[in-house]
Amino acid sequence: MEKKLTIVGIDPGTTTAYSVLDIDGNLLKTGSSKNMGLSQLIEAVISEGKPMFAGTDKANVPSLVSGFASNTGAKVVHPQEDLKSAEKSAIADRPKTNNEHEFDALASSVFAYNKIKNFIARVDAVLKAEKKENLRLSVLELSLGYGISIRNAISIIEKPENEESRIVSRAVIEKKLSRNDFVKLYNKVKMQQREISFLRKQNSSLKGAIKSLEHRNIKLANKKPQYGEKAKELIIQKEKRVLSISRLADRKEEEKKELAEKIGVLEKVMSDKDNYYALKKLKNLGKAEILPKIGEIAQGDMLFVESPSSYSDEAVKSIRDKVSVILTREQVSKKLRREMPFVFLNVDDFGIIGSGSTLFIRKGEVDGKLDKMNLLNKIVEEYRKEKLS
Repeated sequence: MEKKLTIVGIDPGTTTAYSVLDIDGNLLKTGSSKNMGLSQLIEAVISEGKPMFAGTDKANVPSLVSGFASNTGAKVVHPQEDLKSAEKSAIADRPKTNNEHEFDALASSVFAYNKIKNFIARVDAVLKAEKKENLRLSVLELSLGYGISIRNAISIIEKPENEESRIVSRAVIEKKLSRNDFVKLYNKVKMQQREISFLRKQNSSLKGAIKSLEHRNIKLANKKPQYGEKAKELIIQKEKRVLSISRLADRKEEEKKELAEKIGVLEKVMSDKDNYYALKKLKNLGKAEILPKIGEIAQGDMLFVESPSSYSDEAVKSIRDKVSVILTREQVSKKLRREMPFVFLNVDDFGIIGSGSTLFIRKGEVDGKLDKMNLLNKIVEEYRKEKLS
């Protein structure tokens, strides 16, 4: 029997309370206890199923909630503003709880469920249409937990012999830090393969149109002299159309090549994923650039920043506990290196592959550079201590 997928609502405090719903919003369990720590909380809810979401009624996520999420793999769901009493009463059933803390936890779990129920309905509709309801929990786990599209999730489950599916499956099962990056890559590869297929069909159609026009031009050119001027005018018009279509076909061919190159890069990285770091690409370290993407930046991520000298203290503070290494082509001043809580590396010193918003860099090259920098800093520090003594 497949293990249930659950939604956990948490209300931290001197008395910590929790609420557990199944993936369809049915209440499975509530509880509360004084001085409940993270391990006791996980032990209390894990028997009900696999936590997919951790809900809170606070806009600023409490540390117990974020700790629970990082230890169980659940996603945090929180409101933009703290939920008011009236809002909680409108969605939660107070008689099902034993105290105010459990009521707040129940409201948090129901709030999280309401955020995902429309997506669950879409999954059910697709599975019903394809008569694959037996895959429901597996598809929901991949789609809700790892952001894989519904149809790609079905493909992973039904066709594990596919190399790309095996790569994604390993990334999910092993639960490595970079698994979400490679799940995104899988979706990109699938999308680009569909685009290449479309471009091939379009190019074939355009080439057929060109041949047809060329054939008509030859026929017009061979007409009797009394139709010469009219034929000449038609030939000029047809030649313009042929040239226009030919240029369009060339552009489509270039697009096809670019997509094929992107897929080659992605497949290369995915087949050797343990030896690459993924770099998220940013224009600068300003609030407008960082804050909207803060949810996409995970603990231990490396960033490629085009202009790190353009920054705001608020944006830097928001990522300083997640990011330690920034790569850039900009010349970073000594003053900026002293002020910033990051190690800056010149991206031109490494072999970067990829394009768009995500680039890739070999771990060995970066780790070697960082080891040398740490050794150099240690030697300098020891020299300073000797001079002072």
